Amino acid sequence: MDAKVLVFLTLCGTALRGQNLETVFVGPQWKKGETRVIEMAVQTVRYDSGGRPVAAGDRIFTLTPAQMTVLKAGTGGYVLRWRQGAAQIYFDTLPIPPNPAGDPMLETLNQPLDFVFKTDPEGKIIALVNYKSLKKRLLSRMRKHAVGEVQKKALAAIESRMKNEAGVRAMLATLPEIYFSGFVGEVYLQDTVEFAATLNGVPAAGRIVVSGYEPDSGLVRVTTTLLPDVLDERFIGWVRQKTGIEGSVSVETLNKFGKKLGLRDERTIVYDVYARRLRSVHLVRVGNQVREEIFMEDAGN
Repeated sequence: MDAKVLVFLTLCGTALRGQNLETVFVGPQWKKGETRVIEMAVQTVRYDSGGRPVAAGDRIFTLTPAQMTVLKAGTGGYVLRWRQGAAQIYFDTLPIPPNPAGDPMLETLNQPLDFVFKTDPEGKIIALVNYKSLKKRLLSRMRKHAVGEVQKKALAAIESRMKNEAGVRAMLATLPEIYFSGFVGEVYLQDTVEFAATLNGVPAAGRIVVSGYEPDSGLVRVTTTLLPDVLDERFIGWVRQKTGIEGSVSVETLNKFGKKLGLRDERTIVYDVYARRLRSVHLVRVGNQVREEIFMEDAGN
């Protein structure tokens, strides 16, 4: 999540076995040495200009396993190893993952990777500690396969994107970043809070709603929605910078632009209050010609 969000959750039931709670901390409660297995499923569907799904080759489903281990835990936050396996890739018309038949240079992006993250006490990633070694390892493998002009150009573009820590995170760590975005801090029930955010670099409005709490199971559901529907001078400045438009740009024009893009980003988080564990993160990300759905589930130790 791009902004630190503090939302308050008023609970009618009991969250700590007999105690009436006014707030719930939807955040990590990890101990050193603890491990979690995370299962991640991603489905991507592309659409034509008329809103119809395109050919089966553009309907992709991937399954990616990960294991998270807590290396350090303290009042200042956590250091975690996120060991991410290779994704199994399924196409809409095939019942099993196809044999790799693409560019061997690009296939190196789907190798198992070890990330070492540093987070704050609320679980927000503040650093990818080993980004330099990740970058060196990946690029050295890719250079071995960059034999043609097309591959060399692709490699140059990837190297340009991975110049610094932020670029490496954006290139390689999108899935773990989505998982850690499930920690939203302290929340109250039946309250809606709006906050400033960004969606793919576009200034947006964010809303958090606590949509349900089950006292018996201790599960609380929080929905976070980002919509580029609050247009202000920041948004206007962003459009001018990206498009080179000079002069004034009306809010009406930008509203039409936003509706044409059709952007939407919605996450539903399920958190176990009793076990103090993030059970799942469900993300739906929609554009005018693509829909991506990501589901992450805690599969246990």
